[in-house]
Amino acid sequence: MIKNYAWIHKCHKAEIKNSGILACNLNGINRPHLIKKLLNTINQPKNEKQMHSQKTTNHEAIKAWVEAREGRPSIVRASKSEDSGILRIDFPGYSGDNSLEPISWDKFFQIFDKEGLQFLYQDTTEDGEMSNFNKFVNS
Repeated sequence: MIKNYAWIHKCHKAEIKNSGILACNLNGINRPHLIKKLLNTINQPKNEKQMHSQKTTNHEAIKAWVEAREGRPSIVRASKSEDSGILRIDFPGYSGDNSLEPISWDKFFQIFDKEGLQFLYQDTTEDGEMSNFNKFVNS
């Protein structure tokens, strides 16, 4: 099955057979290198661990994942209490400025452990890009 290839939509005429493109006509010119690129991508084994979501409770793994994406531990302001609240990861350029309050990693993991949460996350997208997908789920 062919999907999510940024350049494939540029082909004005594409013949698809047996999960591969046989011909790609781009601006009136056949582009065999695009065919080869697609077939190489299809035939490469995917790293299942990276493409699919994973769960962890490991504090160091969570911290490393978040910091690799320049995120920071936060809590939803409206849910804040003395020792509890709804946890979030705030990433630069997203709309968390008004609704999220940064907290320390110690406070973050105190709430995380108290609530019995697991961190659901994805390392990379299907296209191989770094993913920011994450969610906190009950154990």
